[in-house]
Amino acid sequence: MVRIELVRLSVAPQSLPSYLKSGSLIDLEIPLTSNLVMKIGDESWISVALCCCDEKFALETVSCSPSSLNIVEGATPLCVELGSISLDRTACLELEQPGAILATELPISDLVQLSIRGEKVGRARLVSFEGRFALSIF
Repeated sequence: MVRIELVRLSVAPQSLPSYLKSGSLIDLEIPLTSNLVMKIGDESWISVALCCCDEKFALETVSCSPSSLNIVEGATPLCVELGSISLDRTACLELEQPGAILATELPISDLVQLSIRGEKVGRARLVSFEGRFALSIF
């Protein structure tokens, strides 16, 4: 299973309840962009640009060397994910070529999943706040 991640936050454990509280608005402090990271397990795999194809998300490979955020020691890694997809080995190899495009079955939506170490812990709506991504927690 390959996860499509918008961002991974480094959250202090004592702040985690406010990040997951229904009604909270969390400024992700990253500019509105279409660039995402695909992960296999907990490892960054490739950087992709988000596109649309027949009202579903499509992914275009940008780089096979995605930058990764180091989680601050003692902090909790809170991931914001668009979803996950299954890929066979051939599709993985093809997608590693810059410019490759993969149409997914994920419907275009502003809903995201929040996870900690692969475990789903919440859902949110992806919104814009002063030109940056933000989350409205359910």
